[in-house]
Amino acid sequence: MKTIFLSYCHKDFETADMLCSELSRYPEIKIVRDKIDLKHQDNLEKFMESIRDTDCSIIIISQSYLTSQNCMKELMHLMKERSFESKAIFLLTDHSIYNEENKDSLFTFWNNRIESLSDRIKEYENNGSDSPKHIIDSRAICRQIRLALDIIVEYISNHFLRTISELMDTNLEEIVRLLGYEVLLQNTPVENAIIKGFKSEVSIVKGVIKYDSSTIKREFMNKLNIPIIGGKITRNSDAQISAIVETLSPYDSIQELNEITGLSTIEVFNSEKGIVISEGQEYKFTGNSKAVIPANTPMLDMQNWQYVTFPFPITCVTLTELVGKLSGKALSGRFVGRMKFTALNMPIPEVVLGGSFEVELN
Repeated sequence: MKTIFLSYCHKDFETADMLCSELSRYPEIKIVRDKIDLKHQDNLEKFMESIRDTDCSIIIISQSYLTSQNCMKELMHLMKERSFESKAIFLLTDHSIYNEENKDSLFTFWNNRIESLSDRIKEYENNGSDSPKHIIDSRAICRQIRLALDIIVEYISNHFLRTISELMDTNLEEIVRLLGYEVLLQNTPVENAIIKGFKSEVSIVKGVIKYDSSTIKREFMNKLNIPIIGGKITRNSDAQISAIVETLSPYDSIQELNEITGLSTIEVFNSEKGIVISEGQEYKFTGNSKAVIPANTPMLDMQNWQYVTFPFPITCVTLTELVGKLSGKALSGRFVGRMKFTALNMPIPEVVLGGSFEVELN
């Protein structure tokens, strides 16, 4: 279980609710919500101690936040925490709130706030009365904020700033990076196939491999169709996408050959951040498998279409490369497979196969 501390101004509760709703889909994440304008500050030391135990702090920066005395006071305390720098994420409600003009207006706001409180204190003094403690305390806090404002503005600016909508467009990638991929294990809907940033999985229901070129001098090899009977596409906790494809040849002899060379189940990998439905977007998968065929094992010589045996083991290394596009629930494209055989350290002519493929996801 990982814990996220969410800091925001109560006026921005709808924005905070939207982010919490997105995060709540993942039971491995616990959200500590801080409605700053509510008076949790009665025991600041205890409050800050609880924040130290969280794994990630998200601060929603808005005009309301930057002009809230309680919010800015808390932010100053958060910035003093040794681990805060490495686990803080600043999110903007809108990019315009942190442009140069609005930054300048912050200094004017806090100067005016201090001046207004000073005028109130002076009124009490002119009337021969003691100023209320909360007004004196408030001015002291505002002065602290004003003195620290240059540092606060620079501190926030030095972080990569994005809006909540932009964060959601990346499937919470920045949060995942801080928390670690292993905490977000879940199956994901097929509508987006493989979701970026999280461990997820979709099944391969069926498909077909269609050969249309080969170095094997047999005409039927250029028209051979091999059914795909299952498999899956997975994004693992190491942020790597893999595809496992299970095939079943209509010819027993070819199926037996695929099994002893390790090609009845094909595994390939992709280093992208995720596979999503995007017009024209291509994804490249590559795989490298190795099988050792024991001595005296009958195997099909596809060049001469007859069974042969060898009194020594044969090593088969297969390099597979495929490029495909996702459209709806179908992933389709082209592939090339290179089979390299070696026996007694003597190379055997390479076999190259090419064609198209299509798989249906669920």
